[in-house]
Amino acid sequence: LPRTSATRLYDKMRGSLRADPPAARRHGGRVALVIGNGRYGAGLEFENTYNDAQDVGRSLDALGFDVEYRFDASQEEIHTALRIHSDRSAGAAVSVVYFAGLGEDVDGTSYWLGSLDVSLGGLEEWRKSRISLFQILQDVAKADLGIVIHDAPRSDLQGVPRLFGYNALDQVRGMALGNLLLLYSVLPGRMPLLDTNNRNSFFADALVTVLSGPAAATADVRALYASVKELVQSATNGEQVPISDWVLDDPDAVYSLGVRRE
Repeated sequence: LPRTSATRLYDKMRGSLRADPPAARRHGGRVALVIGNGRYGAGLEFENTYNDAQDVGRSLDALGFDVEYRFDASQEEIHTALRIHSDRSAGAAVSVVYFAGLGEDVDGTSYWLGSLDVSLGGLEEWRKSRISLFQILQDVAKADLGIVIHDAPRSDLQGVPRLFGYNALDQVRGMALGNLLLLYSVLPGRMPLLDTNNRNSFFADALVTVLSGPAAATADVRALYASVKELVQSATNGEQVPISDWVLDDPDAVYSLGVRRE
């Protein structure tokens, strides 16, 4: 990967669904589903989401994850992918789902949108393609540690920002689902910024930089995400602020991504 300003800052700071449970075991029980949706029709095309998904997936693969990809997936295809990933997550050490594409926050709930030609049915028809983060969190909760990375807008598609909406983890607190981390690329009501001089968005660039670093396999995931947040804020002059939340059995324990593959 090319050295970017995010890579240099990090150096300074540190001084198709083919897998089955046996494949997950070969990778130390670490599984990932990576989705990159860039085609939404009606002039909504996002080329960087493909790059973001590919590069994040490669970084997870280097960390020992068995990674599956979906690109321009419809609602039905995402649901199918999530069902299979849910089975793969059962008994795994770590389960990650990453989504780069179009999303929205409505009435306090974050959604992912499946690829669809918007011109076919308008906004209401389009909204039938959305997938709730609440469902996705339940899918990854079957692993010892489940991580969902929401790299998508968090504003209402009709232009109404939901600045005070709760996040999806609020819906699962008290349900004893296990150890869960939810990582957002932006604050509620905001849109991720694009880096026109780079193949990746600011957030994906920072995420890949940190996942490729020497501490990625052993550091606590919350500390890694704090580094991602610092890189994004530095690269965007504070205009984009990633946030995170978690439900953990022991908040004082270290929750890492595991052993790097040689």
